[in-house]
Amino acid sequence: MSHLKFLIPVLLFLIVFSSCQSSKEIIREELPSACTDELFLTLQKRDSSTYTEFEKTYFIKKQTECRDALIKAADKKEHDRKQQTGEKIVEYVLIAGAIFGALVLVIVLGGLGKQ
Repeated sequence: MSHLKFLIPVLLFLIVFSSCQSSKEIIREELPSACTDELFLTLQKRDSSTYTEFEKTYFIKKQTECRDALIKAADKKEHDRKQQTGEKIVEYVLIAGAIFGALVLVIVLGGLGKQ
């Protein structure tokens, strides 16, 4: 029974460790600047047949930039989700390993005490 005093600090450490969140910064999701450009938004509301050559070129450029930025943001979000899943798996493996190690330690110390 006296060997359980070694197990209690290990279990407390595991509880604290498992409740910690990732240290990575959480980035706020915002629309890319190309999608919020004032002229781009104004042109979106207008009939495209009334565009000047400059407006037509500008609109197509911003539309492409906005689409590409949204695709890149979606890819980053998917990458971050996969990374978080991997971090959780590692965390669970570490916790399981620590519990197993603590149990082996208790068994070994318990076996040594009987001799």
